[in-house]
Formats: sequence, structure tokens, C-alpha cells
Amino acid sequence: MISGQKRIAQYFRSPNADGVWYSGCTAVGLLVLAFVWPLSAQSKSDVTVLVSIDSRDNTPIEPGFAGYNVALMSVAFGYRDPRWIAQVRRLGSGWFRYPAGTRSEAFDWTTGASHQSWVDTVSRSFSPEVQADFTETLQDTMEVLAAKGGEHLDEAAMLARTARARGLIVCLNVFTDTPISAKQFAAYVKRHGIPVLAWELGNEPYFNSKLWPTSTAYVKAVRPFATAIREADPNAKIGVSMSDAGFADRNWDDLLASFRPRYWDFIIYHHYPTVGGTPTAMIAALNDVLLHRTTDYVRDEVKRRFGPMPIMITEAGPQDGPEPGMSGTMYGGIWSAEYALRMSSLSQVKHFGIHQLVGPAGVGVTNSHTHDLIDSWKNGKRLDIAPLDFGLYQSAQGAAYSLAATTINSATTVYRTDVQGGGTAPLPDGKTMSAVFAETYRVRNQTVVVLTNKGGRAETVSISMDGHPVQTRFHVVTVSATDPSAKNAAGSELIAPLASVASGSILVPPYSVVRISW
Repeated sequence: MISGQKRIAQYFRSPNADGVWYSGCTAVGLLVLAFVWPLSAQSKSDVTVLVSIDSRDNTPIEPGFAGYNVALMSVAFGYRDPRWIAQVRRLGSGWFRYPAGTRSEAFDWTTGASHQSWVDTVSRSFSPEVQADFTETLQDTMEVLAAKGGEHLDEAAMLARTARARGLIVCLNVFTDTPISAKQFAAYVKRHGIPVLAWELGNEPYFNSKLWPTSTAYVKAVRPFATAIREADPNAKIGVSMSDAGFADRNWDDLLASFRPRYWDFIIYHHYPTVGGTPTAMIAALNDVLLHRTTDYVRDEVKRRFGPMPIMITEAGPQDGPEPGMSGTMYGGIWSAEYALRMSSLSQVKHFGIHQLVGPAGVGVTNSHTHDLIDSWKNGKRLDIAPLDFGLYQSAQGAAYSLAATTINSATTVYRTDVQGGGTAPLPDGKTMSAVFAETYRVRNQTVVVLTNKGGRAETVSISMDGHPVQTRFHVVTVSATDPSAKNAAGSELIAPLASVASGSILVPPYSVVRISW
């Protein structure tokens, strides 16, 4: 038998040089022996999957490619809470979206808060089907921000810096703020050296149909904001919104494509697939999204309309709307990781992000304490959050997504990668797709394969590069669960990265995200 079947869960509270966290929970530096997966196969006849890499066919990757949308208005703590920061650093995000999505639409960047008149104005602009829910969200946001004393740009920039992210994507309030304010915002950013990767002109404007019934009306209305930002910073990058890829509005997208001049630098879209039913049915539907609505969507819907214009996906998630779907689950992490892997192979796609950083997709929160916060504020007091237990933990989805994100964000190049063999994963109507997907990256002086296994059986993987078998000692990090619906909880992060080594070939467990480097 080939040696190298070692699996040690190193429970230290800091990442390694590649930003990979190893599972564990001891504050005294104990080594914990973990369940041993036999990561080396016995012979070539055991191999079920061949991963073939062509390093000559390669594509550069935008620095800080994979990130997160942020919306801290649903919790009592803020950007500076050290417990929160420690959890965020574990995720290895390449960028953060500030201040939020829907919650940004009545946001005043100068105070970090909202105004009742702005909330009322935006609420009247929503389409009837979302008006009640979105209005409630904005009203709650205003109260939380008032009770916190606002959430400020400097704090978001500090989080990005501390978490070693490349910077922020700013979702600008173009609904109730002004171009003059936007110019001051951009000038502040430039003057203080805050890394803003792009300015997103409004969140999901297609939902504000009473304000902008067409994309033509939208891009005409927000053009002064783009002009104002560039007056303050000529190098600023501007993005406008296509419709959501989960429920595409072709009329909106066609009119946007026909508008001239195209004064923007990026096309932005979100992706919330419409899924429902049992976990099995949702997994099949989400597998279909990966297969047909990721890189194919860019080719068929975006590139067909906008040519080679750069693309950003600033919100995506394995659910119809913010929750619940498969958000927070092991499969949700597999889906998020594979979506990022697939999109990283396209040089046209510059940034991809999951919704959202706080909650089941990233840092889980057991108790938000927002009611305590609001009650204290209404009684004229400031809540001391230091002694409060929020029950923060790394979600299963966040653990799996971060394994892919940290690799992509550290890489300079993605190599063409083909996968042959292996089992299948379900699609709707009884159809199937390959269970294993993989991409390969150049990370400093290493070659790194990140693969997903969406199937319920283990696979034995061998790797070849430029036509030659790779026979070496592999460093392997695995996030997996026997149940794709499994979740983590505070004090019980059972789904977490496990480090090991392997030789010759690698045994990949079912329902997993695996990083293999040499």
C-alpha cells in the first residue's frame, strides 16, 4: 500500500501561509487526531477520476476575485468588534461590498445612517411584489443604524485591511442621495487612500419600477452620479445593473445593451436561482444552474449583449432570495465554491461574491441582539455589546466557499483543466451531470487544484499535467460532510477544513470541496 495516509486536524487559531485554516477548537495549541480518510489509493486501477491540466492554456485572474456582500444592519455588533473580525479573517475574502444591498438604498454615507424621509421615498418606489418586505427591511435598518451610531466607510476599510482583502465595492445610494454627495464620497475615498475596486450605481434597480420603469430610465437617471464620481477620481470604475440571472428580464437587459453612450466600465448582476421543494430537488436545480447558468450565462446573455465588457457578480446564493434554500449547508458551500471556480476561468469576469458575510453563508450568528439594541436606543441608552454572546461560528457554507476563495484570491493564473470519469450528481427530470468539477491555479511557486464532489460516493483522483502523470507528495485540505444538508452551529463546527498529505492519487470524500497543492 502506498504510504502517506496521514490526517491531522491542527486546531490552531491562525491560517497558514496560503490563508488556509485547519480545523480545530483549542486555545492551548493541542494537536487533535481526526478521522482518517485513506487519501492515497492502492494502485492505478483504483482511480475513478482523472484531472488533466494544460498549463500552456492559461488565463490571468483579477486580484481579490472572490468576496462577500456585507450587511451588518441585522446584528447589534459593528465592523470593529474583535470577535467578528477574527471570524471574518478565516474566510479569506478578496473584497467586501459596502454598505449592503437593499439596505444601502436609503443610506447616508456621511453619517453611516438612514433618514426616515429617505426610507419613505425609496419604499414608494418599489414594485408591488417586493414593496412590503423591502420597506420593512429599510425601516429596520434605519433603527439599527441609529442605535449603533452608524456604520462608517472607515470601519469597512479597516475590516478589509485587517482581513487582507483587496478593497471594497461600494454600492452607492442613487435613490435618495445626490451627485454632489457622490462626488464628495469619491473625493473622500481618494484623499484617504481607501481601495474602492468599483462603484455600483444602485442595488437591484429593476425592483424600483415606480421610479425607473425601464433600464433606459435608470441609466439616464444615474449618469450624473457617474460623472460626479469621475470628477473626483478620473480612475474610478463604474458599474450598472443587468437583471438578476435567476429571473432574467430580457427587456431590461436589451434596453440596457442598446443604450449609448455606455459610460460605465462594468456590467453587474446578481444571481438567486429559483429553487424549492425537498433538499434533493433543490440540489438538482442548483446543479443545473452550475452546469448551464454560470459560464454559459456569460456567453449567451452577457457577452452577446455587451461584448467583452468586464463583469462583476456582487451577490449570489443557493436560494431564491436571501434565504433559506440551501444557504448555510455543506451543499451551499459546494455550490458557492464551484460557482466561483467556474467564473474564475473567464478573464471577462473580474469579481464574484456571495450573499452575505454575516449569517448562514459566512459567519453564523446565534443571537443578533438587535432587539436589545433597539430597546436600549429607544430608552435613551447605549447598549454595551462587549459582554454579549452572539454565538458566532463559521458556517458550513462559509468553510467550503473559503477554501476555493482563498486559493483563487492568491492565484495569478488559472490553467485549463479537464475532468474525466467519476460518478454523477442529479439534475432535474432524472438527468445527471458529472459529480466532480475542478480548476487549477498557479499560486506563487505552487500548482493548486481545487475540486468539488457533488456526488454521494468517494472518488479516487489522479492528476496529470501537460501530458505527464504528477507523482509527488500532495498537500490536501478537505471540507466535507456525509449529508449535503448538514450545517454547523456555535460550538459545533464539525464541517471544517482538515489537512492531510497523499502520494500518487487522492481519495476525495462525497459532498466535498478539496484543495490539492504541490
